[in-house]
Amino acid sequence: MKANKTLIAMGVASLMLSGAAMAQQGSGQVTFNGEIINAPCSVSADSENQVVELGQISIRQLTDGGQSAEKQFSIVLENCQITAADDAVKVTFGGTVDSVENDLLAIGGGQARGAGIKMFGVSGAPVVLGQATPATTLTNGTNTLVYAAALKGYDDSTANPLVAGAFTAVTNFTLAYE
Repeated sequence: MKANKTLIAMGVASLMLSGAAMAQQGSGQVTFNGEIINAPCSVSADSENQVVELGQISIRQLTDGGQSAEKQFSIVLENCQITAADDAVKVTFGGTVDSVENDLLAIGGGQARGAGIKMFGVSGAPVVLGQATPATTLTNGTNTLVYAAALKGYDDSTANPLVAGAFTAVTNFTLAYE
């Protein structure tokens, strides 16, 4: 009987020690963030914070107003429940307007100079920073708004020479349903 009690006590101690050892093998934390919005659609989590890689672009391609190939990016609106009062959306892109050519988004964050980001809307028309795009009609369910961006050299490369180097440009967007 004493042997059984001793074995049971050893088993319980062993389980406690192994539980303690498992607790010491790593830990962490998961934080959930979000926002409840009063809108007919939810913005896809993948659309909220995007990175569009324009790649390596030759100075020669940008000389005298030349531009890189356009890269598409999308804003995905999910779970849309459309009514007649809010069946369209306008998108306004913001950011730092280029000081030389005001139709471009300014680049920075590196050594590159002499160019800016040109954005194009759903219909291919240039996006004007700070101004709403034409309205896009929405349907129930998922809607994908497709845009494009390119790096464009200044029209006068002599007065504003191109400088090779890395760059970053940031734009934010806001939606207005109508």
